[in-house]
Amino acid sequence: MKFISTLLLLCFVGILQAQVKEVKIPTNLGKITQAYHYNTQQKNFFFLKSYNQLQGMQMTDSLTVKQSLFTLVPDYFDDTVVAFTAAEENKATMYIVTKKNILTKTFDFEQNITTTAAPFTWDPQEEDSFLHFSHGDKFYALHSRIRNSQIRFLQLNADLKPQKDTMINFTGHNFYLGPHSQVSLNQALQDSVPMTYIEMNQPTDLLKAAAQRKYYIHNDVLYITLDTSNQSTEVLSIDLTTQETTYASYPQPFNKPRLNHPGSNSLLFDNKLVQAYFDKQFITIVLRDEQGEPIKTYQMTKDHADFITGGMVSISNIRGLYKDKYAPIEKRSNFLLRAKNASLYGVIAYPVGDHIVLQFGSGNRTKPFARNFFFDAFINGPRTNKFNPYFKSVVALASTALDQQLNPDFSFTIPSEDKLRILRTKRGFRITSNKYKLVLKINDQHYYGKQESRSKTFDLVPF
Repeated sequence: MKFISTLLLLCFVGILQAQVKEVKIPTNLGKITQAYHYNTQQKNFFFLKSYNQLQGMQMTDSLTVKQSLFTLVPDYFDDTVVAFTAAEENKATMYIVTKKNILTKTFDFEQNITTTAAPFTWDPQEEDSFLHFSHGDKFYALHSRIRNSQIRFLQLNADLKPQKDTMINFTGHNFYLGPHSQVSLNQALQDSVPMTYIEMNQPTDLLKAAAQRKYYIHNDVLYITLDTSNQSTEVLSIDLTTQETTYASYPQPFNKPRLNHPGSNSLLFDNKLVQAYFDKQFITIVLRDEQGEPIKTYQMTKDHADFITGGMVSISNIRGLYKDKYAPIEKRSNFLLRAKNASLYGVIAYPVGDHIVLQFGSGNRTKPFARNFFFDAFINGPRTNKFNPYFKSVVALASTALDQQLNPDFSFTIPSEDKLRILRTKRGFRITSNKYKLVLKINDQHYYGKQESRSKTFDLVPF
């Protein structure tokens, strides 16, 4: 009877999945070059861009177009779209950043107009822009001062009028870049790749977790982690309401100094920091508390494929994201040697019920990091490649689960659903094709967006 009930449940779930249909969004744009989706507090918006036009759409819960607005593409649009806000029900604002300006384009779907605010500017000789994001219905910009260890904290409205403009001082703290170089805060924060957003206490893609500069927002507090040296992981926090700050430095768990740049190796979750490191012999994982003290240390060898406390850990096929083959690490004796030469590596930690899942891996990338990680899962072809964190990547993973006492629980089944891997292996789906524009999740359903040649619709295909 139990078997029959399970079978009926699976059939019912299959029927529900089969009922999710492709959504066709009408558009007059002949060739869509970029697509954006913004969804918050029951507000659902799509933005489509061609070479000379922008189309903004307010959507219903069933993904039909409620209102649509067209406007010419401004000259500055080739720069970075960093955020959206929707402080009013029928308005959405797009924020765009250039080398010395922040600009906006507001779509008023009730009045059927679009407006552009006067740009917010700064002196690039005095400060560098390093982080822009929206939280709730507010937009924030953070700039690092070039000549001192200060951060300029800005909260701007849709008209780019400062609601808050505060100088935050981190003088007296040490920051590093590379193996041994002590640098200014401005140098530690700057990179050709913007900071990567990580949603705390949620599963995240390994390649996002491998970023050296990451930021998190938890309980209205902004956290910035810097893995820019083999000295330590620096964690800065700024309360978005009060601008109160904290600074913490967590020693790296290396057994010996590395000659090459270490890359990223930490992740914040809950009130803990997890760090990971590997060399030719070991994978070492350290859990630290808020004061930086080690709570637990685990070590895995390529010969035994287990943590010190025992049990088996599986390692994914070193050859890539495109296969679901797993093997114990001792069957791949060259894994750690090959992983050590990877261009990036990272660690993931997130709760599942009363367990914590830990994953660690490395990857090679033939393309540089995308300029933007504001959206969790964008796909573009290699020509633009701005929102494509998955193009031609190789990843290997070590996985385990910890119980409430932070001991490995090898009887726990780690959730293995990976919708993006399913998409990458989907028949007929070519990630390098320019017709695929974005991947998104709405109401627990995944879609990918595409426009066929000469089509007058933007299609959302469920998967």
